[in-house]
Amino acid sequence: MGSLLNHPLFKLIRGEHLSLLEMATTPKESLSISELSKKMTEHHHNEEQYLFSLLNTKPRVCEGGPMCTYFFDAHITSPPLKIAEDLTKIAPIIPHSMNEFWTNKSPLRIPSSEHIALKHILEFSVGENLQKNFNTFQEILRNNIKKEEECLFHICSRLLTKTELDTLFNSWRGSS
Repeated sequence: MGSLLNHPLFKLIRGEHLSLLEMATTPKESLSISELSKKMTEHHHNEEQYLFSLLNTKPRVCEGGPMCTYFFDAHITSPPLKIAEDLTKIAPIIPHSMNEFWTNKSPLRIPSSEHIALKHILEFSVGENLQKNFNTFQEILRNNIKKEEECLFHICSRLLTKTELDTLFNSWRGSS
C-alpha cells in the first residue's frame, strides 16, 4: 500500500507545492502577489474539490497517524485563522463549500483553515504591513505543505484505492 505514495497524483501535487514555495520566496520586487494568489487559489481549489471532498467520505479519515497528531497539536497551539485575523484585524470567512468540514468536525479542517488563512493574508495585507504579513504567509504555507506531504498523503495512500487516485489525477490535470 505504501507504493501508492509514488502515485502520479502526489508527484503532481508536490510539483505544485514546489512551485508555490518558489514563488513565495522570490524577492518581493519581482513577485506578483496577484499571480501567487491566483496559482495558490487554483491549487487549493483542486485539493478541496477533488481530494478533500473524496477523503471526507471515508469514515477512517479521522484515524490519522503519528505525524498527524503532531501537526494537530501544532494547529491547536497556532491556529492559522486566528493568526490571519490578528494580522489583518479582519476575521476570515469560512466559504460555504467548506462548511461540511467544520460541521462534521473533519480533520480536513486543518489544511482547509490554512488555505483560508493564506488567501485572507494575501487579500488583506497592504502597505507597511505587507512585509510582516508576507513573512507569516510564508511560514503558514511551508507548514501547510509539510502537513500535506507528511500526513495527508499517507492518509490518502491508506484510504484511497489506485483507481480513485487515478480518477483524481485525471480530474486534477483536466482542471489546469
